[in-house]
Amino acid sequence: MARETWLFGLAAAVAAVALLALGQGLTFFADEWAVIEGRSLDVGSFLRPFNEHWLGTTIIVYRLMFGLFGLGSYVPYLVLLIALHLVVAGEVFVLVRRAAGPIAGLAAGVIVLFFGAGFENLFWAMQVGFIGAVALGFGAMLAIDGTPTRRRAVLACGLLVVAVATSGLGLVMVAAIGLELLADRDRRRLLWVALVPSAIYLGWYLALGRAGVATARDPFTLEAASQVPAFVVQGAGAAAGAISGLGPSIGSVLVVGVVGLSAWRVVRGPGLPARTVGCFGGMIALYVLTGLVRAQLVTDAALYTRYTYLAGPLLLVGLAALAGPELGRLRVSRSDKRWLAVAGATLVTLALAWNVELLIAGRALFLERAERTRALVSVGLGPLPAGVEADRTLILVPSPASLARIVAAHGSPLADPLVLGGVPPIGQAAMADAVRRAEEAKGPLGALPQ
Repeated sequence: MARETWLFGLAAAVAAVALLALGQGLTFFADEWAVIEGRSLDVGSFLRPFNEHWLGTTIIVYRLMFGLFGLGSYVPYLVLLIALHLVVAGEVFVLVRRAAGPIAGLAAGVIVLFFGAGFENLFWAMQVGFIGAVALGFGAMLAIDGTPTRRRAVLACGLLVVAVATSGLGLVMVAAIGLELLADRDRRRLLWVALVPSAIYLGWYLALGRAGVATARDPFTLEAASQVPAFVVQGAGAAAGAISGLGPSIGSVLVVGVVGLSAWRVVRGPGLPARTVGCFGGMIALYVLTGLVRAQLVTDAALYTRYTYLAGPLLLVGLAALAGPELGRLRVSRSDKRWLAVAGATLVTLALAWNVELLIAGRALFLERAERTRALVSVGLGPLPAGVEADRTLILVPSPASLARIVAAHGSPLADPLVLGGVPPIGQAAMADAVRRAEEAKGPLGALPQ
């Protein structure tokens, strides 16, 4: 086994331990409660849209986890999340290594392992859907590498079918692979690999999904379309800033440089590699689709780390495919190699420093969310403050009546026996805020909105 593979394996082990340690004390948040309360292991739950997403596979996996482990500990859910994340990092390592060599592959893989720019997907176990779709998509990308056999093409198609039923990011991976195949004359005959999952998703959307797509707003308007270009630019800048460690502002400048280089290659050079077309196109598709649905919700929604988690790796793989042939043709002296090594190590160090800082900040944010959630659960389990109705949802958690039923059957999230040192006690400020939120809750009676 090559040295870089051993080093990546060591880094993956360190990342797994670090992420699990950082996740200690977290708990179920927001959408997780909607699945726990309102979904079951049946065809209806698999097919019914969750907001604007088709989360069928995610809901099945989450309900199986819930049936096995209940609410007593969040650790098993984080273990699954981290395991899927390691798969994504390993796939990026292999894809970049194939395109640009083992050192570039190791650097890219290690950056993804500690990718704090995607921290929402690393501390919120519900994001097994997002990470799962990314893992399935990159798995399909690996399967169609080179001159794939029919068996590998069928495998890629199957992975993408599961991906589109796992989260909206599955559509992005379908777009990336479809564009790659379309740009490659030798593999264009395999375009069905992307068309089949697209047709399945379209059938689901026409039959069921369009009922949920306008949860935030109607995306099919001129107003929605007008917000997309800025959303794409901002999101691409966030991705470039994440993989370089220079932040979204300088990342936007880097994006301009990449666009200029790509245009020059198209006009004057050999054109863009098919994988670069697919990855860059997939990143654009990510922010176009997201911008149509969510650009109006809050300022800087394009910077949400849940989206950067996919955009960053797509950019890494696309850049590796773009730069790989050039790196292979380089003929440099020993002293120049030293300078290149220093420059590369500096860039990787900057990227890791930036992402580790974001990991720590993200963990602090999710610890606050965990304390807020536990405070609301504590209030909901009573005795209820005056004016709080037992059948009215508390928005972030189910209604007190539902909470009582769920906790009685599946355990309480107020403690976690698998957390070393125990769960921190709920602070007075968090309890006071939970009481206020419960008293002001204006949500509908019964289940959480989905």
